[in-house]
Amino acid sequence: MASEIEGDNYPFWHAMTLNVPIYGFFRMHAHIRTINELAASQSVASTIAPGLAVVLLVLSTILNFVSFGIANNAAIILITLISTTLITVPMTMAQRVLNLYWGKALSPGSVRYARIGVGELIIVIIGIFGWILLFIPRSVHEQAEASF
Repeated sequence: MASEIEGDNYPFWHAMTLNVPIYGFFRMHAHIRTINELAASQSVASTIAPGLAVVLLVLSTILNFVSFGIANNAAIILITLISTTLITVPMTMAQRVLNLYWGKALSPGSVRYARIGVGELIIVIIGIFGWILLFIPRSVHEQAEASF
């Protein structure tokens, strides 16, 4: 996307802005708005409004904060799944629009599927490990802490 828009682009740091309170909401809005503008330049219909993406991100953030005070593992898992869905839906919709844009903007045959890199694989493994830890009852964690 860097070659399509003006200015410096740092994808990793832009992704990390989602973890910065309040500022992440503005970055999400800006990213979705930029994707929609690029799509409109190639007559690709956008599938999500920037404001809706921000609302879903805010709801996801609120659910994450609410889950800190809950002791019931089933409720934590349910809240985590809902929160993850709320943030995944707008990102997936925006990526679909971006893929359609690139399909129209670039010459035929220049768009190809990217292979999964080692770094991405490591992140997936860490995520799977995190989900496994989520399923371990809190009593196991408390017993481990008590033994120290």
